[in-house]
Amino acid sequence: MEELPSKGKGKRGSVEIHDALSSKLEASLQALSTDYIDVLLYHDALDENLLFHQETLKFFEGMKNSGVIKAHGFSTHNEYMNLPARNNSEAFYDVVMVPFNHKGSFVHSVTRNYSEWDQSKLILILTEAANKGIGVIAMKTCSGGKYSPSASIEPSYKEAVLWVLRHKFISSASIAMVNFEQIDDHTSWLKDQNI
Repeated sequence: MEELPSKGKGKRGSVEIHDALSSKLEASLQALSTDYIDVLLYHDALDENLLFHQETLKFFEGMKNSGVIKAHGFSTHNEYMNLPARNNSEAFYDVVMVPFNHKGSFVHSVTRNYSEWDQSKLILILTEAANKGIGVIAMKTCSGGKYSPSASIEPSYKEAVLWVLRHKFISSASIAMVNFEQIDDHTSWLKDQNI
């Protein structure tokens, strides 16, 4: 919002939106040393009016049509479920990224803010998205803590991730890993999964 003094209103707002999105895309292309990006997400979407602003949609569609991005989407948190629900109606964005885990809540690792959601409602929204061909990326997959599907299985983060991946509407998952040991641990068992 600090880049949009006009709050996206009028011709000035459209220019500000275009300039902000263009500068972010250019910075990403330079940081990645590439001329295209597979999936470009509007990060931490909060405002429905900005996410679905005509200039925002025009920018993403133009970059996709030109091949600079292959797909577009947005990430948001669960207090903004109106955003993926609206995207289900409009079917504009190719991908949505939302928190999803077995607990239906998490504590943010940086801000320590607590967030929870209506798991049943979220599952309905995400199922509808997948049925419409919209990719669903789960984040905060381990932020609900360790999980066990039964008393005979030790609770683990592996089981927490598997709980997420067993949902057919999940296209991919963002799994937080903080060192190479965790990367090796996750990739060793993920390779053998038949999900």
